[in-house]
Amino acid sequence: MIFRLTISALFLSILTTWAAPRLTTPINESTLSGSTVEFEWTPDTSEVFFWHLAVGSEQGADDLFSRGYSAEARSQTVSGLPVDGSGVFVRLYYMVRTDTGFRFLHTDYTFSTPLPAPPALTTPAPGSVFQSEDVIFRWEDRGTLASTWRLQVGSTVGGAEYADTSLGADVRSVEITGLPADGSPVWVRFHYFFGNIWRHIDYQFTAKITSTTPVITSPAPGGTVTSLPFVVQWTPSLTTVTKWQVQVGAAQGGSEILDTGELAAETRAATVDTLPDGTTTFWIRLRYEADGNWEEKDFEVAYDPNGDGAPQVFNPPPGTEIVGAQAQFQWTGNSVAVEQWWIYVGTSTGDDSLFNRDMGTATAVTVNNLPTDGAPLYVRLFYRVGEIWNQRDHLYTSRRLPKMVFPAPGTQITGPQIKFEWDDNGVIGNAWGINVGRTRGGTDIFESGTLLGDQRTRDVIIPPSVTGEVWVRLLHLPDSLQWGYADFLYTVQSPQQPALLEPAPGSTINGGGEQRLHFGPNGTTLFAYWVYVGTSVGARDLFNSGFINSEQTSVDVTFANEDATIHVRLWWLVGINRWSFADYTLRVAKNENPGGPAPAGPITPPGT
Repeated sequence: MIFRLTISALFLSILTTWAAPRLTTPINESTLSGSTVEFEWTPDTSEVFFWHLAVGSEQGADDLFSRGYSAEARSQTVSGLPVDGSGVFVRLYYMVRTDTGFRFLHTDYTFSTPLPAPPALTTPAPGSVFQSEDVIFRWEDRGTLASTWRLQVGSTVGGAEYADTSLGADVRSVEITGLPADGSPVWVRFHYFFGNIWRHIDYQFTAKITSTTPVITSPAPGGTVTSLPFVVQWTPSLTTVTKWQVQVGAAQGGSEILDTGELAAETRAATVDTLPDGTTTFWIRLRYEADGNWEEKDFEVAYDPNGDGAPQVFNPPPGTEIVGAQAQFQWTGNSVAVEQWWIYVGTSTGDDSLFNRDMGTATAVTVNNLPTDGAPLYVRLFYRVGEIWNQRDHLYTSRRLPKMVFPAPGTQITGPQIKFEWDDNGVIGNAWGINVGRTRGGTDIFESGTLLGDQRTRDVIIPPSVTGEVWVRLLHLPDSLQWGYADFLYTVQSPQQPALLEPAPGSTINGGGEQRLHFGPNGTTLFAYWVYVGTSVGARDLFNSGFINSEQTSVDVTFANEDATIHVRLWWLVGINRWSFADYTLRVAKNENPGGPAPAGPITPPGT
């Protein structure tokens, strides 16, 4: 929920941005980072004799925090703020001298509080098969200060015939006993009471399998598939299996939809990409070799693309292979009126190490720097309806491909000359090639032709007329003598966009000293900057400038004297709470003669 300033307060805040005493951090009308926030203020050109900070749940209130300060104070950390999507109101009082004596004036600020990421069951792993009829469920609150937890366990979504238990705020685990042992679906509805509202997330599991023969665990025999492609998964149960084969057909014993041929004993999954038009049911035959004999079991499954109507990622289709380090994920609410989305991307179920973002109402996002090593990728899509969060997990695989290491994919580049550097990432490359174009796979900007197998860099000229998206295709020739490729997306800086001007993006600077980063508005009207410098795209582990007013166009950053790739994120503020950013890659080279004088005086922007 975002609370807006009144027109008069908004007008005053713009007119007095750089003159009157003011709160500088956090940015007015932004969403607070959590329950503990550092508030910072400045007198600017005014002489202030006393400060007072009041924080409340409504404008002018001080029920959350209230304290006075001497003239020298500039910040205060406030804890215990709500994280439930409500508003927080800050009133900064300041005493100044006027023609009629000392007076207290004040300015009001409005913030939103974040809805925390929903809590999650972590053990057993969602979607897994129980190993016992007695299961200990564990969960993480992930910042959600729930006052009560409740687990309902049943054979259907929302069912509770196996268990229905309520637990206190400090509890993070519970044992549920007497669960079935027949390989049937088990549903867990995980409730939590937060913000005076009950919310819940549903999880599906498979009961312990005691069968003496292999069984299909997904899709559930007799169940329904609702999206394509889907993954067939199975378990040997208590049988020692040496080979597998999966056949899928419209009739029992058919194989026209899928026939995997013989599979290794450790294989446990196969993907069905399509079904014939008009399919409502189909059959899966699981064949297996045990003790030198082939056996088989048949399972009938229904297909209803509108079956559950639940929100889902539809592109890329779940179960498919993602090729390259970048992918755009798109999702839909289907028949559900979703009010807010949140997405994780990681390398295990529920992991968010690759991407974690509150998407608001957006239904698509491009994720950069995905692995290209053949590892599985997991996408968890959270969706909020009313005050209730639910989630849906999607599994993909990545294809092992060479990777571009400099400049980092997804960042900004500028001409006229860029040296691209790549790593084979364990992929055989008897020869290489690099193409650059305005469209994916295009060659209108550059085409290298065939490069030697031991080459790992190439200089590319970017014409001054080129701006916007640019695609780089790195081709490699493996042992198969059939060219493969990986695509990487960059953005060439627009002349009308605020930008890092010096050092030039993609260039090399000396380590072991202080380096001035110079940036400019390029004709854009803006109110402030903020600069991150880190060891990965978007990171700030090396430098975090804090709020920079628009008149300041440089920062000095000290770099270690070692060879490294560093990443700069330049933020700029173009309106109330309207931050934008651009990412850049720089190379730091070890300086053989460190300790020289730091740059002094203004730096002249290139081209002036």
